[in-house]
Amino acid sequence: MSMSDRERGAIEDVFVPRTTTDRHGLPSPRSGTELDVIRHARGALLAASRTNEPSRIAEACLDLVGKLVEQHRVLAASWVLENTIEGLERTELETPGSADALWGLDLALAMVYDRLGKAIDARSMARRGLSHAIRANSDTGRARSREVIQRLTSAPEDRPTQRFARPNSQATGRTVPGR
Repeated sequence: MSMSDRERGAIEDVFVPRTTTDRHGLPSPRSGTELDVIRHARGALLAASRTNEPSRIAEACLDLVGKLVEQHRVLAASWVLENTIEGLERTELETPGSADALWGLDLALAMVYDRLGKAIDARSMARRGLSHAIRANSDTGRARSREVIQRLTSAPEDRPTQRFARPNSQATGRTVPGR
């Protein structure tokens, strides 16, 4: 089923913000080169969204997300993934191949959430990825989803995580009463 220009415009607004400012919670890149890389990847995502092909949209989204993560813009990457998933889910019943594209995006968002320290959200997205892989009848998707679920539910000492140091009384020079 073909989308109208109005529906396509609404999806484009979801897929790609029209500005690079903080308005959508996306921090500005630090240099012109980084800005060009992001602009190019956003343009590719916008072009893919116009095709109404879930696999092309997912591929362009993952490319943009990869570039954002490389630049340590993980929060922006989560925003892009969340909005792309939302757009594809709105058209899932009308567009063949959406479930196949969605499981990969779900797993990517699970890993981004894990990196942001959102463990519960990460596990939830990994389970959604498995659900979409089952719906798409994808053996690869099922296997990858189970791997991600296993990784996210394993003991913290068994998997690499990003840890943030907490100030303690020795580092801050403050004394802690009762110790």
